[in-house]
Amino acid sequence: NTPATTERAERVVERLGLSSLGERFPHQVSSGQSQLFSLALTLVRPADVVLLDEPERHLDGHRVELVAALLAERAKQGTAFLVATHEPALVDVCDGRVELG
Repeated sequence: NTPATTERAERVVERLGLSSLGERFPHQVSSGQSQLFSLALTLVRPADVVLLDEPERHLDGHRVELVAALLAERAKQGTAFLVATHEPALVDVCDGRVELG
């Protein structure tokens, strides 16, 4: 861990509203909170390309908007995302899209 990674992790956890869950065990959080935690782990790690399969699963509308904003910010920093989703808020932050089916 570098200080920059720790700072980035704290910022992402705070923005996703997970700070108060630090003392809980995994079985004590909701499915949405668990999904947000998984996304936080993914977004904190350095990566050139990130693949996400329905990252909005189990999230309410407000949290989906937060995730979309975080993805857009990370994309501006140079990370490419390949996202499988049906969520308009996530589609809207994409540079391009491919529709299947």
